[in-house]
Amino acid sequence: MAEMRRFLLAAAAAILAASWSPAAPAQLCTSDAQCPTTPLGGGRDCVPQTLFGLTMPWGNCAAADACNTGRDCIPQAVCDLGKCARPRGACAFESDCADDERCAAGHCEPNRPAASGGSGIPGTGKRCMPPDGSKPSGWAQDKHGKPLGACPSGTQCSQHGYCAELAR
Repeated sequence: MAEMRRFLLAAAAAILAASWSPAAPAQLCTSDAQCPTTPLGGGRDCVPQTLFGLTMPWGNCAAADACNTGRDCIPQAVCDLGKCARPRGACAFESDCADDERCAAGHCEPNRPAASGGSGIPGTGKRCMPPDGSKPSGWAQDKHGKPLGACPSGTQCSQHGYCAELAR
């Protein structure tokens, strides 16, 4: 009887040690439906745990954003290299676009609008801090945290946070 008790305690300790990971705590599950997905969708995989070659009735959630086809992702996303991603040029936030682009109506657009009749001022459309300070602190910085600087001569920072040509 004492041997059985020691075996059960050792098995319980092994289960706890196998299911605990200091680097990234895994979410325990018993079915795929208990696993989360990303905002862009993806597979829900409850991977069963094994102990001494025996499959346990629980598992760990894995590969929340994994996909095989676009049907595994939400309608606005594509399956790119096995992960759900926004289509190229699509955005939800400014950070989804390149430094010289802004997110407008779900698409990345160049900050500098096309010049009309050659009268465009270089730097028009550059991100800046609006006079009321309504944008987040990192708004007028590039992706490396470097400040973008003041608006060029002949422009001013608009209420939307972009350098705009002064009215004539």
